[in-house]
Amino acid sequence: MTKGRKTISDSQKRMKGTDQKIRLTETNAPALPIISKLPPPKNLSATGRKIYKSVGTLLMNLNVLNELNFPQFYQYCKETELYYDIMETMPTTKDLIHSVYADTGKTTKVKALRKIAESALSNSKVLASEFGLTPAAQAKILSKLTTKQQSPLDNFFRE
Repeated sequence: MTKGRKTISDSQKRMKGTDQKIRLTETNAPALPIISKLPPPKNLSATGRKIYKSVGTLLMNLNVLNELNFPQFYQYCKETELYYDIMETMPTTKDLIHSVYADTGKTTKVKALRKIAESALSNSKVLASEFGLTPAAQAKILSKLTTKQQSPLDNFFRE
């Protein structure tokens, strides 16, 4: 058994915004097969299919989605779908939390559907961070893109 973390591909590092020169592995290792066409979604609702299509197309165009991380992408779609579908079935705040008055004072209990939705949202956030879909990762990517687009002459005059 090896020690340490599993290695992350260069494309995933670019998506997360951690693509520093020292962290990139410019090896001649065989590249993972990139998915060029999304397989048809199975067991997804209309909401899940929208997420699957939009996010999947984005990740395919960025050459991030491959055969090894496709199950995690599909799980991201399922968790996000679960969150949206549950939140649509609970239109009012009364459905989210109910209060129980006891002798000691007011206690609140969260309903089961709310707990499931919170769990799905946290799982979705963790999986989204793996693909660089969080706002922090996107801000890093955008900041690097804007610095790369500046001309060398502008950089010379700023120094």
